[in-house]
Amino acid sequence: MPVVADVMKSDPLVFTGSETMEAAIREFAQRQIGAAPIVIDGKLAGMVTETALLDVVFDPQLRTAPVSEAADGEFRAVDAASPLGRAAHQFGLTAVDCLPVVDGESFVGMLLRRDVLACALDAGDTPWNPLAEMTGYAPTPTS
Repeated sequence: MPVVADVMKSDPLVFTGSETMEAAIREFAQRQIGAAPIVIDGKLAGMVTETALLDVVFDPQLRTAPVSEAADGEFRAVDAASPLGRAAHQFGLTAVDCLPVVDGESFVGMLLRRDVLACALDAGDTPWNPLAEMTGYAPTPTS
């Protein structure tokens, strides 16, 4: 069964928190992404989303503020060694389309919902049941 580390992006856009909000908005627009982590000393400190930056784009005074002021310190992260099914379950429970990936306390990448979907498609006819992966229970098919 695949694990998060098999599918995650290991070189995503990362902010240190000192970048301006305007710089973050420009990066989001250029890269066509909706969220990025703030990483300080290798540790995940927060997440900044385009939703949080939406008001900023219309207020020139806020554009020069550090992006850390728009960061959300409460976020879900997934462990790099977790089964991919566990991450798929988290995506199903929330409206987020990406999850920061950690190894212990260290930030190691980002997992995108679309990458989980692509992995499931790439599995082809190989059975991959995220629920069974999470619970250890594989239901028997009925005829």
